[in-house]
Amino acid sequence: MATVSAPLMSLDASGTIAGAIVFSKWKGRNYVRRHAIPANPQSGLQVSMRSMMRFLSQSWTLTPVDPTTWLAGGESLRISPFNYFIRENMIRWRQYRGPSTEYPAAQDGTPPSAPTTTPTGGVHSIQLSIADGGTPPDFAWIIHRSPTTGFIPSLSNVVAVIVPTATPTIYIDHPLVAGSYYYRIRGAEVTGNVGALEAEVTAAAS
Repeated sequence: MATVSAPLMSLDASGTIAGAIVFSKWKGRNYVRRHAIPANPQSGLQVSMRSMMRFLSQSWTLTPVDPTTWLAGGESLRISPFNYFIRENMIRWRQYRGPSTEYPAAQDGTPPSAPTTTPTGGVHSIQLSIADGGTPPDFAWIIHRSPTTGFIPSLSNVVAVIVPTATPTIYIDHPLVAGSYYYRIRGAEVTGNVGALEAEVTAAAS
């Protein structure tokens, strides 16, 4: 990226020229870059990381996160408590560990029980009705999916991380191509604990 002065012999410029270069401004400074069409890769790991990032961004306001426990770490890196919350939990997730609302994660208490999920196939979609087990999660449901039976749940086959609601939690998995899909789900606690995995359930999208 090149910083420019008086672009196009003017005082300012913005927009794309001939689909080749882009003039814009960032923090009050003009710059020019090559035009590129953004990609949207959908590998298993990328979907998993995006799912957790989305969940954490929502959780900062939807769940009782204690900002004070993230303050010192954020100040040490000159970032906000929110950004430190995201950073540290994404590091935990990359190691396939559950997220936590406090820093450091206590990882104590009783892990959530495995849920009982009823999947219902639909047009390019499958609805999952996730009923709490004996000990429900107080932070998240982690949903693993595979197109083949007998799969081993891992970081790379997580397709969604969602906030539990009054049981059952309803999640619609879409868009899907027609075919059979297999799911295993587990809960997560605010302390960073993850619970037992549910036995595999399956449904077909039409």
